[in-house]
Amino acid sequence: MPQCTQNWYESAGQNFETAALFAQTSANKLAWLAHAAEHRAKAGLMAEAEMLLRRSVELIREDGGLEIDGLGAIAPIWLELGSTDLYYATVERYLELAPDKGPLRFALAIKYGSVGRDADALFHYRQHIRTQQENSGAYNNAGVAADALKLPVTAIDAYLKAEETGSSLATSNRAYALLGAGFVDDATKSCEEALSRPNPDPRVSDARAKAQRAREDEQERETRLIGETAARRKLYRHMGRLSLLKTPDPFPVTWKGLECILSAKVKDDSLTIVGTYERDKPALLSTMLGLGGATKEEVRVEYAGRLYGLAFVGSVVVQPTNSAPTSASLLGGKEDKKDCVGYLDASGGKFEILEASTRFYTLTIVQAEQ
Repeated sequence: MPQCTQNWYESAGQNFETAALFAQTSANKLAWLAHAAEHRAKAGLMAEAEMLLRRSVELIREDGGLEIDGLGAIAPIWLELGSTDLYYATVERYLELAPDKGPLRFALAIKYGSVGRDADALFHYRQHIRTQQENSGAYNNAGVAADALKLPVTAIDAYLKAEETGSSLATSNRAYALLGAGFVDDATKSCEEALSRPNPDPRVSDARAKAQRAREDEQERETRLIGETAARRKLYRHMGRLSLLKTPDPFPVTWKGLECILSAKVKDDSLTIVGTYERDKPALLSTMLGLGGATKEEVRVEYAGRLYGLAFVGSVVVQPTNSAPTSASLLGGKEDKKDCVGYLDASGGKFEILEASTRFYTLTIVQAEQ
């Protein structure tokens, strides 16, 4: 970034922060603080931006009536700070409260599409189309998402809708899609013409039936694909809501994990949850390493990341405690690290985890601490 541009963002951020000092209402103060945070982040001043973001969240926490506008204001700041999961969570919660807000839904769909979450993108383009009048871009992008999901008929239908509103980009996309697949209407028309002639081939009826089923089959596949990602979007909505709440102090210490009892420790906003358990050692590995009768190994599980209110973003590592570098490429003994997100429910008794974007499970607080 050119220095002059960085200086401009830094100066604008300072002006917005000054404006917040003189704001007459909490809503205005929140808006100025959010602008200040976004511009400080654009200037590369991440620590200052995060401090301003925290002040914005505190305002929302103090006044529940600010939640909708507040979520909309802080969403782009998470992107500037590089916290994509918190961006997803914030916007999903925002759209749960304000489903007819088009710009942020459209932006979220684009972001999902950019990282290959095409079912999530298609879901939000569909919602955008249902709630907004200007839909040429949404139809075109829905076609792109459907094409990525290998739903060629759905993609071409969407491109045609976009073309009706004058989108030349959709015309280009449809032309490319037609080269690959999706000639449903043409196929149906050809079959009907063939059936009108004397003594049509028996296979024509089958072909027409298949062409007519194609759109229905893809609609069912689209519903299934979007449904498979619904739980993830739901978790993000909970994260967005709970990120506005205050982290409990003291934080619950003892948790029951999938394999063992875990111990949690919080310092500032950093969270680690650690535990160990024994598991059977792979027989092949024991033989190769000359471990004789050793059939068990101790495994360490560690969650590490940051708390944002009651929301969590971090990773989980599962690794044998006695693994040696020489065994790192063999069965067992290899660090297994996966990204994870989640949230502590409002009652404080459960910690819901989404691991590697696909695996859901729950950590539960040990009863004695409740």
